Amino acid sequence: MVLQQYARFGALTFLVVDDSITMRRFIKRCLREFGAVSIHESESANAAWGAVCAGGVDFILCDWNMPGTSGIDLLARVREDPRYSSLPFLMVSAESKLENIMEAIQNGVSNYLTKPFTKDSLARKIIAILDTSAADARPDSCQRDAYTSASS
Repeated sequence: MVLQQYARFGALTFLVVDDSITMRRFIKRCLREFGAVSIHESESANAAWGAVCAGGVDFILCDWNMPGTSGIDLLARVREDPRYSSLPFLMVSAESKLENIMEAIQNGVSNYLTKPFTKDSLARKIIAILDTSAADARPDSCQRDAYTSASS
């Protein structure tokens, strides 16, 4: 898998946030196949925030629609906190309307992937995030990707 060319990939700790156990299992399986070793999961945004605050999370993959606090609310919370504001954050959602994608961009999402998706499209989105720095490329590259390939 292409992600194995990233020396740091296996050292990253991923947090998969989705209320669907099936989706969490699929994403975790993909991440393992890509070479990830440390993968945590949360079934809610509130539990995910606790995991982020506990430390050690390097990359968040999060669903938008969950009971209680939504993924977009978690994104806003992460971006508002200077300790975590540069964490890579991939929104993985069935929300494919341009308005939703724009809201995620305005809240500082690193990239956006619409469900359903393939293992290859997940890899491409992760690579796009790893290839850009959180400080200088997030809004422009994400906005371009969101318009042209939100589900690719």
